[in-house]
Amino acid sequence: QCLVCGYIHTGSEPPESCPICGVPSSEFEPLGLQKPPEAISRPQKYVIVGGGIAGVTSAEELRKNSENAEITLVCAEALLPYYRLSLSRYLAREVDRSSLVIHPKSFYEQKRINLHLGMEVIDIHKAERQVAFSDGSKADYDKLIIANGAYPFVPPITGKELANVITVRNLEDADYILQQLKSLESVICIGGGILGLEIAGAIAKSGVRITLLEGMEWLMPRQLNRKGSGVLKKYLETIGIEVRENAKVQEITGEVGCTGVKLSTGEQLPARMVIITAGIRPNVGLVQKAGLEVNSGLVVNSSMQTSDENIFAAGDITEFKGMLYGLWNAAQIQGKIAAQNALG
Repeated sequence: QCLVCGYIHTGSEPPESCPICGVPSSEFEPLGLQKPPEAISRPQKYVIVGGGIAGVTSAEELRKNSENAEITLVCAEALLPYYRLSLSRYLAREVDRSSLVIHPKSFYEQKRINLHLGMEVIDIHKAERQVAFSDGSKADYDKLIIANGAYPFVPPITGKELANVITVRNLEDADYILQQLKSLESVICIGGGILGLEIAGAIAKSGVRITLLEGMEWLMPRQLNRKGSGVLKKYLETIGIEVRENAKVQEITGEVGCTGVKLSTGEQLPARMVIITAGIRPNVGLVQKAGLEVNSGLVVNSSMQTSDENIFAAGDITEFKGMLYGLWNAAQIQGKIAAQNALG
């Protein structure tokens, strides 16, 4: 079957190219005989690890297609699942805390989704089809969906452990920044990707001086050429963001709390807060421990199935054909696909 348009080719080998959409044979995947969807008619236990958009979408999709599925959603944060995508808007004070929540608590009760907040899965026992929780309890599963996301990557910069050197991954991080901004004159943001630009833009709205450091020759080199980046840079300057390109950070200065950044040129930039936005890395510790196939991320096929037939995955933790997506819309769609296939 063509992974792009869905065309089904009969034969032991794929065609040289898809007659419908034209993609090469590498975009075809063997289409095996489908098992009957017994899960939809008989009760099965589904455990979902992770309360981000991938995990929540999986829970929604399971219930949409099965009235009698037993669904457990485990969230490491003690908060109801929320829109991480809107954290930069929250920092910019464009949305309030209450509007970040994806669903109220009553939604999970009405949909009969057993929601565990402030709890982590610390072990997966594949042979027993069982997970162990951080509070010492355990839960059995027929199918498991791993959607525990990623963590912020922090380069090995001297001084990264100083107070007020932070990353932005959750609501607690955003709340901390908002509190500190009241007494700060300047902030430095290391990393000029999408997140770095959004965070810098949000801080600029607060009136605090913000300097954005990009190590490459121009901003967003994966998305823009030099000329396009120049247009973006001019715009950022009009909204109060100072952009430094080709800026190599030698160290973050300070003794207990940070006092600024020293560049490879020897130049020192003062700031009482440094925010690192250098990308993310998949949370693969749990799945490596369980013996699932891991490369850069947790390896899945086009059904979002891992190397264990009873374990599926979705979101930032996953790797498909060597690709780490790390995008909200991809995580949402993957959550839906993982649930549909877990159901059969």
